[in-house]
Amino acid sequence: MKAEMEKRIRTRLDGLKERLVGELPARLDQLEYAYQSWLHSRDPADLQTFHRLSHSLTGAAATFGFADLATTTRTLESHLKALCQSRASSSAQIEAIPAMMEAVATSVHAILEPA
Repeated sequence: MKAEMEKRIRTRLDGLKERLVGELPARLDQLEYAYQSWLHSRDPADLQTFHRLSHSLTGAAATFGFADLATTTRTLESHLKALCQSRASSSAQIEAIPAMMEAVATSVHAILEPA
């Protein structure tokens, strides 16, 4: 009975992991769109959306064992959290984001197109 339950759980988790992998291109697009929206508006609500999306992707990546993606998105997420909490963002803080976004994209592509 226990082995059967573990098998069902593993099957369900594998399905969720596959679903996440299938969603990665769209999630990357959403992250990029949120970044561009915030860059153009500098609206705190857009920054919060950008942060929320990075936080969500960090959690999903960590949950399903995508350590590289979890690390790159966590770096971005932490950076965005600091920006959300500050009253003003410096140009250096803003200029650091493209490299972080590139690292996230590289991690996503490594999952989608393994060597």
